[in-house]
Amino acid sequence: MPGQWECPGGAADPEDATILDAAMRELWEEAGLRGRRVVGFVEEAGVQGQGQVGDRLEGRGLTFSFVNRMGVFRRFYRVAFEVEVEVEGEGQRPVVRLDPEEHQDYLWVSEEEVRSRRVAGREIVLTAEMNTERMVLEAMRVRRERVGWGVDGGE
Repeated sequence: MPGQWECPGGAADPEDATILDAAMRELWEEAGLRGRRVVGFVEEAGVQGQGQVGDRLEGRGLTFSFVNRMGVFRRFYRVAFEVEVEVEGEGQRPVVRLDPEEHQDYLWVSEEEVRSRRVAGREIVLTAEMNTERMVLEAMRVRRERVGWGVDGGE
């Protein structure tokens, strides 16, 4: 989705031993970041209500469905994790190395920038709009509560 913003992620491959291994692999493939450890869940699907499991999750933005280019129906279940990544120096931001086949650019953003969908006068167009915004803001809330920084005090 050229020109749209998303968090690193993707599907578990058959060679991934666990979903956490898949998350670490996707982080490396898409952003060149090495995960040190999974700190915890940001969003975990808790199924409530009646009807099909996929429908219940889809209504909460935890799954999405589509027909791919080959005409195959796919349904994905989304789980988001907070991951501690390796850094090259004390107090430094991680060095992002994008795969140009996957992504065009990256941003470090504050909560206010996510809410306004603007960074330095530049519009942020999110994939899956409200679902991505909600997930990113929830990740920021979880981290803020865990480490104790203010609304615009982190990335």
